[in-house]
Amino acid sequence: MTTILVTGIPGLSKQQLVDDAIKLCNDGKVFHVSLGDLIAHEAYRLWKTPKERLPFLEHSRQEILRSYAISEAAYRLKCSGTPHKIIDTPLTMFLGGKTFNVIFGAAQIQQLSEAAGGIDYVVSLIDETEKIQSNLEGTPYPNSPGDILTWIEAEASESDSLFAGAKRNLVLPKKEAKENLAKLITDEQPFICYFGFPITHLKEKPGDNREIQEEKRKHNALIESFIQEMGKYVVNIVPLKLSDSRFDNPKDRDATVFRDLGMFIKNSDAMVAFFPVDCYSTGVFSEMKQCSDEGKPAILIHPNNSNGKEVFGVKIFLPYDTAGQFFDAIRICYDSKFNGKPEAILRRLSLPTGSKYAHLYR
Repeated sequence: MTTILVTGIPGLSKQQLVDDAIKLCNDGKVFHVSLGDLIAHEAYRLWKTPKERLPFLEHSRQEILRSYAISEAAYRLKCSGTPHKIIDTPLTMFLGGKTFNVIFGAAQIQQLSEAAGGIDYVVSLIDETEKIQSNLEGTPYPNSPGDILTWIEAEASESDSLFAGAKRNLVLPKKEAKENLAKLITDEQPFICYFGFPITHLKEKPGDNREIQEEKRKHNALIESFIQEMGKYVVNIVPLKLSDSRFDNPKDRDATVFRDLGMFIKNSDAMVAFFPVDCYSTGVFSEMKQCSDEGKPAILIHPNNSNGKEVFGVKIFLPYDTAGQFFDAIRICYDSKFNGKPEAILRRLSLPTGSKYAHLYR
């Protein structure tokens, strides 16, 4: 039995994503309730207020709608009779002015949690700013890239602080989110893996000749293939390639803001970094260092890995030269000769909970 609370700002199409995740589960035993839908329906029933005008309702009516949504959602959760539940709602909302308002308090969320039998996962969804910006066109919400990034960060921060009692708090990029949500529902103890790769080195630039462009595209294709293969085994958290318009320095603008140590590393079980080419990435290796410092496995696949377990000053838990070596290791690690060795953790990537090896990962 699993309950997931999915949060995220408007423009992420959370409901469609959740519906798609439920279809992947294939058992019809997942109940879904959207607080945003409940609020919109009630506002129209009471005052004929269309969804796009909700941010402009006076405070007293906003409170009526939120209280109704919490009570109605709690009632539906209690009556659902299904083993798995997904609740989706934003935690913050732009209600005019210059700030984003927190719209549900801890007591209200606790009411939902009690009705659902407890919340196992809190998932804050994020996406590329350009996509959210496009989805927010024609709405009253601010949609500049800087405002969207600030709002995403506020939403993720609120979900992290408000739900300290949940089993896991995760920030998930939308691209792989439906598959990851399905894994959280169907796997009793899914393995959460943060994925790293060189971004700046493989980014196409105006001065690149055709040969360099083809090489970069080939290496990026290898990364995409690796991500797809990893998705068969784990909840795969893949960083977003984002440009942050809030910074004046071009190098800062190109930084991947959401490859954030606070958002990803602390909520993952391990990190796997894949380099299809011999290069260096300051961001990846700073993330691997924090992962190692926190006592979590940092697995590196890099052409320079063969000479030892320390690369660029980072102590590596498991080193491999190629993706082929890594996936071969997953396939052979079931042999008993790996008991007590670091490679044994690779069993956790694909073995179901309750297997005879479960004690190795707890």
